[in-house]
Amino acid sequence: MERCGVMKNDMKRCGVMENNMERCGVMKNDMERYGVMKNDMKRYGVMKNDMKRCEVMENNMERCGVMKNDMERYGVMKNDMERYGVMKNDMEAKGTMINEKDN
Repeated sequence: MERCGVMKNDMKRCGVMENNMERCGVMKNDMERYGVMKNDMKRYGVMKNDMKRCEVMENNMERCGVMKNDMERYGVMKNDMERYGVMKNDMEAKGTMINEKDN
């Protein structure tokens, strides 16, 4: 259950990644502009590395999707825990009934 707290933090971090994804969009535009700066190879090298970093971020975004699913599943688990509480009460009630039969 505590791990869910960690996941919530990861969800916030995903928000940061979404912002980074938008910045990647800017970089893609820079790549197109690269045609203009053909002579500036050093700068292009830097951008190429940035593009790779963007791909990593895209993968992270997919992982965030998994986390969102986990969060939803956590919601289900919480419901199960509450239902379990109900069952426990039922079991205790049955326990009372069994005791009554013994007497």
